Amino acid sequence: MKKPPFSDEDIIRFLFDEMKRPENETFLDALCQDEVLWQRYEFFQEIVEQLGAVQEDPSDQTVEQVLAYARQHAGSKALPRWFPLALNLNAVVAVAMVLFFSVAILGFAYKLQRADISPPPENLVQQVEPDHSLYEWDDPFIRQKLEDVRNGIETITDAPVL
Repeated sequence: MKKPPFSDEDIIRFLFDEMKRPENETFLDALCQDEVLWQRYEFFQEIVEQLGAVQEDPSDQTVEQVLAYARQHAGSKALPRWFPLALNLNAVVAVAMVLFFSVAILGFAYKLQRADISPPPENLVQQVEPDHSLYEWDDPFIRQKLEDVRNGIETITDAPVL
């Protein structure tokens, strides 16, 4: 008896549409000509049909197991926890370091900004009369602004009435 050119694996591949087109056509030709191959094909086709029925129609026991699982886990959360309760020590240390360095950098930047704005170190507040508690602010910028305001007031008061 002549050995068939196609094996059982080839028949299974044909049944599950895993053959390429030229090989598929060759298999169909051999299937029409070889009676032994045809018998093996029918045998495997019955098995595949039985498997299909099992996949489409589950047993009562399987349905009961699925329903029991659903009843048991019906109250559980659908979404997993995004943030675990137990933190890793390395993560805590890393977060603390980032926070520390962020605050240090912001403090340094604030200190530099305040250094640019701060008045010169000379004494800007002077006592007007030694025996009195009257003090005068001695800042050149403020002095100039006050002078401008006084000049504006004098200009308004000296202006002719309309």
